[in-house]
Amino acid sequence: MHPIEILGIGSALMALAAFAGNEWGYMRAKGFWYDAINFLSAVGLFAYAYTQGVVPFMITNSVWVRRGWVPSQGRRRWLARRVRGEYVEPRKTLRGFLERTREEKILKVY
Repeated sequence: MHPIEILGIGSALMALAAFAGNEWGYMRAKGFWYDAINFLSAVGLFAYAYTQGVVPFMITNSVWVRRGWVPSQGRRRWLARRVRGEYVEPRKTLRGFLERTREEKILKVY
């Protein structure tokens, strides 16, 4: 397998890992790690598309590079509030969701 193919496959797996982490509650879409993983995977996929000469894929991944590099509007507001020392709501995790769901089911029984 050629090194550029390994780069393309690894980058695709990184993007899928970020998506799965967001879907399953391990990562927030406005979080730093989500943006960083998407940025790195988009750069890798852009390099792969460039070597293969696939222009539509390069355009798509250039948008994802921009999305990962420049934080979203919500993330900028969140960072500004955090720097000012204002209250930032706690992260929602899968474990917290499962605990809240279990508590709700217990309360419905009684």
